[in-house]
Amino acid sequence: MSTVRRRRPPKRNREPLLTGMGQALRRHFKQHVAWYVPVVAPFLVSVFAHLLALAVFFLDKLNIVRVDLSVYKTMITWAYYGFRPLLLCSYFCFFALARPSITFLAKNMPQWTDTSLHLANGAIYGAGIGLTLLLWLNPGVGPKALLIFVIGLIVGLGNWFIYRFLSLEDPLTGRRPASEPIQEDIES
Repeated sequence: MSTVRRRRPPKRNREPLLTGMGQALRRHFKQHVAWYVPVVAPFLVSVFAHLLALAVFFLDKLNIVRVDLSVYKTMITWAYYGFRPLLLCSYFCFFALARPSITFLAKNMPQWTDTSLHLANGAIYGAGIGLTLLLWLNPGVGPKALLIFVIGLIVGLGNWFIYRFLSLEDPLTGRRPASEPIQEDIES
């Protein structure tokens, strides 16, 4: 009678589940960076408005600073309800203005440097966000309109430079920069 000897299965190099999920999320984020970048600056503005409103609330309760009710009401409104309109305007202007206008600027302004092209494109993107917010929210004239426009401009510039930093491909040419190999390309 012959005995059958069972072989042990080869040991696999298994990664921990959380490490594998983290790598898959990073790969997904790098491939679809345009989906997530328009959220970054509106989220940061909302967090800043929350922190500012919280600080003013505590300073007012401790009788250190007296705040006009209309100013505080405006801060609370922006902190809690300003995120959604800012986010929608950011997405709309990113896909309608920022991405198409960089190729337009590159074609029509060949003497400009890459930095000035990206700065102008971020300003166009931010001005689009600011004007869309002004048309949508109709804040009236005065400092509120200027503040809304400046917030839109800051969000646009911030989002465009974050997109430029995180994007796998160069926004001007649409190709990957040759000087920066991607980690997946090195591993394969």
